This record gives sequence, structure tokens and C-alpha cells, in this order.
Amino acid sequence: MIKTTPLQDRIDPKTGKPKALQHNENDAENEKRVIQVLWDTQGIKLHPYATYSPIDYWMEKNNAVIGFAELKTSFLDKNQFAYLNARKYVNLQMAACGFNCKAYFITQRIDGSIYICDVNNLQGQIKIIDRGLNGKNEREPVKAVPLNSMYKLI
Repeated sequence: MIKTTPLQDRIDPKTGKPKALQHNENDAENEKRVIQVLWDTQGIKLHPYATYSPIDYWMEKNNAVIGFAELKTSFLDKNQFAYLNARKYVNLQMAACGFNCKAYFITQRIDGSIYICDVNNLQGQIKIIDRGLNGKNEREPVKAVPLNSMYKLI
């Protein structure tokens, strides 16, 4: 089981809606776990970008850049989909195209399982979701990727 922050601690008490940027110590620990699992199972080193970067990581194996990656952690126990929004998809694809490598989507689930897939092989439906945040751009297109179409690392 991954470390979670209770939902009430991620809610803005003034608005009753989720906080836009909710990264905390538990989130950082969960990211470190994914970094370690990719190293242990695939020999891939994930290098994080700075906060607010359009994508999360660049990937290295055998002293070569092999790709770029986006990590999403889901705290929904029964959800069998991972969601990649159009903004992240476009940024991953541009980086991969420019560096002649692959783009990957990684999802970590609340039970501790970790899945990965090549962005060029994403299966699933296009949906429009409402992130429930205050401000502009609350609705956005996403690809709902079935977990059973992704490779399970652990």
C-alpha cells in the first residue's frame, strides 16, 4: 500500500474543492518508490524535472536518454483506468520526437502496483473530465487507459 494523504487534507476549507497543487511529503515518497522500482526491475533511471515542468521525468539507461515519462498516482481503489490529459500527452510526444526516443505513461495505484506503457500505444477512450478546481481550465480532455492494456511492473 502506498502512503496517502487523507482527502480532507487535500481540500481547500474555504471552497470545499481540491487544492490545485497538492504535492506533499507522501507524494514525494511515492515518487521515490516508483523511481526505485524502475531502477530495480528495468535498470532505468528516472531524472525528475523541476516543479511546474510540463513533464515529470527524463529516462536514462546505459548512459543514454531512452525516453520521457509522466507519472500519475491514483488513490481510487476500484478504478481500472489511468488518465493522461492532452497537455501531458502533447509535451511527452514533443520531447520524444525532438530527441528521437519514446514517451512513457506510468501510473501507480493505491495498492502499490505500478504500470507503464508507451504513449504511442495508448488504448482507451477519450473523455472530458472536470478536475473540480477553482479557476480556469477545469475541464480538459483525457485518455482513459485501461490498466489491463499497460505493462505491470509490480
